[in-house]
Amino acid sequence: MRPETKQPYFFGVSFLFAPPPALTPGLLLSFQQRLAEPEAGIVFDQVQRLPAGSAAVHVFTRAAPPLQVTVGQPGPQPLGQLLVVAPQPNRTADDFIDDAESVVEVFRETWPGPIQVIRRDCTVRHLYSVREEHAFRYLWAHRLRQPEDAMREFGRQILGGGLRLVMPARVDVENDPLLEVKIESLLADPRMLFVETQAVWEQPLPPGNEPNPRELVEAVEQYADGPVVQFIMRER
Repeated sequence: MRPETKQPYFFGVSFLFAPPPALTPGLLLSFQQRLAEPEAGIVFDQVQRLPAGSAAVHVFTRAAPPLQVTVGQPGPQPLGQLLVVAPQPNRTADDFIDDAESVVEVFRETWPGPIQVIRRDCTVRHLYSVREEHAFRYLWAHRLRQPEDAMREFGRQILGGGLRLVMPARVDVENDPLLEVKIESLLADPRMLFVETQAVWEQPLPPGNEPNPRELVEAVEQYADGPVVQFIMRER
């Protein structure tokens, strides 16, 4: 793998909290208008209302640079969700953090009052070039040191594959997340290595703690750039 070829492929943060927001048309319009003001400068091209369980969610989408914000009550439980994602962002993590912080700030201005954050998660995805013609061949033969002819047992062409690692939260570490790492060839372009790092904090925060996207993204980016890359690059 060539770490210097790192390309951002996806950023996302999600917060579940109680109580859920009141999704009145006036408040939703105010949220959209306040984000469009020069200070935040986030102008959405489309707004959709999607049913979700006994409630509904509203999805605000900006085409360029890509950004999607979901606000609502995703299920029958009395919990609200704020989800901010940037698919194929072609931007840095810091750019995404700036947008996510603006979204959270305007969200809390639009829906003020005490909340408790129940669950947090963050996902980052990156692409890397490899020197081999196929990223799965790099993983299988170079990183895992497995014979290439072992794949013949399937009797089929292998389009791609990879590894999935799940690491539970450590009970002796405060505020430790569950981690999931996927390392696989990108089916759309098998010359590229797809690396996803996801963290889920399932411990509720004490009341009064606000959603903090910067803290999540920086923590997951640091783990992705550190232990994950070191694992991929490790030689026998």
